[in-house]
Amino acid sequence: MQPLAAPYLCCYDYGQGGVWLLIDAASPEAITKKFPGLAVFTGRPDWMPSEEELKLRQELEATNFRWDVHSPPTGWLLSYAQNNAT
Repeated sequence: MQPLAAPYLCCYDYGQGGVWLLIDAASPEAITKKFPGLAVFTGRPDWMPSEEELKLRQELEATNFRWDVHSPPTGWLLSYAQNNAT
């Protein structure tokens, strides 16, 4: 039985901005192992107000920018994985 997954806030920083997404995983390490290069936040980033985090999470849910680490990536995350394969 797999441990319960939590939606971790993640970001791909491409230098002039970032792409935010949610990934369900049992741990941050499970995400970085599968998708190296993504920043994984175990809590709210220090610089981000709590209201902004809540709004961001709601927007990510509404736009289907949420994936499960154990499922094959689709959409944007699939493109990221293909372009960053080692």
